[in-house]
Amino acid sequence: NGYFVPKASAVNAYLFPHLGRYPSFYYRATTLFVEIMDPYRKKISSFLPFVLILAYFVMIFAWPWNAVVKSKGARDYASYHYAVQAALEGGNPYQTENLHRKAREEHTRRSVHPFFYPPPSLISMLWAKPFSLHMGYRLFFWLNQLLLLGSFWQIHKWLRTPIWFLAFLALAFTPLADSMKMGQLNLWILCLISVGLARNSGAIIGYAAMSKMSPALLFFQWIAQRNWRPVLICALSVPIFSIIALPVVGLEAQKQFYFEILPQFSSGEYHGLRIPIDLAANHSIPDLFNQVWPAESRHSLSTTAKNYASITNMSLLGALLFISARWRTQEARQYLQGAMICLFLIFPVYCYEHHLALMVIPIVLSYRFISKRSSSLKICFGISLFFISWPLFMLRTVQKWVPSMNWLLQESKFIAIVSFAMLCIVAAYFSQREERDLASSSCSDVVK
Repeated sequence: NGYFVPKASAVNAYLFPHLGRYPSFYYRATTLFVEIMDPYRKKISSFLPFVLILAYFVMIFAWPWNAVVKSKGARDYASYHYAVQAALEGGNPYQTENLHRKAREEHTRRSVHPFFYPPPSLISMLWAKPFSLHMGYRLFFWLNQLLLLGSFWQIHKWLRTPIWFLAFLALAFTPLADSMKMGQLNLWILCLISVGLARNSGAIIGYAAMSKMSPALLFFQWIAQRNWRPVLICALSVPIFSIIALPVVGLEAQKQFYFEILPQFSSGEYHGLRIPIDLAANHSIPDLFNQVWPAESRHSLSTTAKNYASITNMSLLGALLFISARWRTQEARQYLQGAMICLFLIFPVYCYEHHLALMVIPIVLSYRFISKRSSSLKICFGISLFFISWPLFMLRTVQKWVPSMNWLLQESKFIAIVSFAMLCIVAAYFSQREERDLASSSCSDVVK
């Protein structure tokens, strides 16, 4: 009807009661502003990514890099570092005492978190051997910058994501900086998944799965989608990577991982990891059941919680694989892969802040979908992006301000992950339906 706000909805009337009195003035003022700014629109849109990138570097020096420099124990990076040192000296990286001994010899820390990642994961960390713990930790921080840049470049080429939005994610999506600060492998996994899915590469997804186990679910999704070539290559690459890792991680150590350590994951017994499951920053399905049926130990699931978590995980996985087998257009496949990434993050017992770095792909896919849709979906996207991005210190502050919403705020990131999974599934449905309608229309034209 010519107004900036097309219809006087109840919300607009409540929030902006003055608009109804001066619609003509408001419309003219808005139109004038748009006309004035239109010549500069392209300049602003081209300049914005550089502003965001500059702000990103200010942010990483102010927060994660500062934390890296001040850290005495190198956080989670120490497990990778000393696992490499022990393995290359002929020791077993899965015997945690070997890691403790190396740390005490260097006088860096009294103990180290156990190493419980697949043997081939150490291949990508061999570069750390010549360096001290602190030097390796700092080098890994800057290596993560290159991995993030490579991931975003691949995502930009693959999904045609605007550079300004990727720059915004680099700045505002705090799990990325948290992964850098913790010295975790998540940005390496993000890079592998981005390249592997973009290029339909079974070998790359195979190595991602052999670095951290969760990406293996993408292999089963490929089976459901009948994407046989990468399925075959992925299946062949997995044992090959284990064989390649033999000079670093011997046969006995590899058997220990596959037959002793890996089966413990479903119960929360991560090879003696002493981090409580009920930590407020845990965003997983098993943790939800652990809150209802807690075990005597804070480091393992009760039998009831384990069973309900397993049933829930298998049901969700089965449903997504069923949908993946039915909706197989190119765009639908991409959206459902985004949903699978959301699920494989919340299936394990532990899903901490740094794990959420892999949510970049579902977020980007959701953005592509909502950019063409109604404002209600955009609002849902914006709210989900805010809650999955806000830093934990802000979350804890708001919990103190609003104690009545303590649990909802605590689980806000979990709810956001589920929201992005649902957005990806809805996007896949619309993509499949539009493709079907287009095909039906083409058939009708041929008949006529």
